[in-house]
Amino acid sequence: MVVLMDPMEDPDDILRAHRSREKTYLFDVAFDFSASQEEVYRATTKGLIEGLISGYNATVFAYG
Repeated sequence: MVVLMDPMEDPDDILRAHRSREKTYLFDVAFDFSASQEEVYRATTKGLIEGLISGYNATVFAYG
C-alpha cells in the first residue's frame, strides 16, 4: 500500500503527525494486470504443496 499525504492540503487528515519518513519494502514477486492465475499460482503457491503433503503448515494470504 502506498499512502501519499500533504498535511498542508488537509491538516485533519494526518495519520502520524511529525513521524513521516521514507520506508522501503521488498517483495518476492509482483504481478501486473496481464498475469494469469496459473502464472501467479506457479510463482507463489505451487512450491508449498510438497511441504503440505509432507506434513508442514503453509498459509497463502491473497487480497485483491
